[in-house]
Amino acid sequence: MKEMTRPGVHRDVLEKLRQRCPPDKYPSAIDLGAGEGAFTERLRAQGYNVTAVEICADRFRVPAVKCLQIDLNSPFSAAIGKKYDFVVAVEIIEHLESPRNFFRQCKMLLNNQGVLVVTSPNVQGWNARFVFLRHGILPQFSDITYRGSGHITPLFAWQVEQIAKEQGFSLNGIWAVGDHSQLDDANLTSGWLISSVKKMMSFIFKPFMRGLMPGTTNMYILTAKPTD
Repeated sequence: MKEMTRPGVHRDVLEKLRQRCPPDKYPSAIDLGAGEGAFTERLRAQGYNVTAVEICADRFRVPAVKCLQIDLNSPFSAAIGKKYDFVVAVEIIEHLESPRNFFRQCKMLLNNQGVLVVTSPNVQGWNARFVFLRHGILPQFSDITYRGSGHITPLFAWQVEQIAKEQGFSLNGIWAVGDHSQLDDANLTSGWLISSVKKMMSFIFKPFMRGLMPGTTNMYILTAKPTD
């Protein structure tokens, strides 16, 4: 099955989940935007009781797992109609129209103190800043990715934390996941001259940059605050 992420993202997310949400303590899970089911199958193999959600259920390829056909831009928690110990959305939120609706719906899907795991493109690392300085666009949010991959909603880490807080979550941590520490988006940063300039600028300016985070993909783990 095709992993619709950068190499290593599924591997790293699963490892964090095994450490922080082991299946003996968090047995029920729902994988939002499951695609063909590559990450769903990883969860199932680890012993989680997992349900999948996909807007095109016909593409889902894990027969042992139930897949619900639901649009995540909708009030999807009502359509699912069940609560889970944790919700995972790998490389999904950047495709959605409203991050606030997404977090709000996820909160309603979770048991008290359940866990939400979200990944999204890192738009504030050094490489992203270089691309924006040179081209005036964010990597993974160019015209090519807008039309091709459907990346429509870039999110900075502070936005994720603030939106999550507004919707009843507390942030447990942020990690860089995946194999690539640098990003070439449609050749925006390719070429030996540009690469050399980028390294020189990184060496000079990096100590003075705030909010810098490595890698091309961020992983957020959040806990749902108890409902009164």
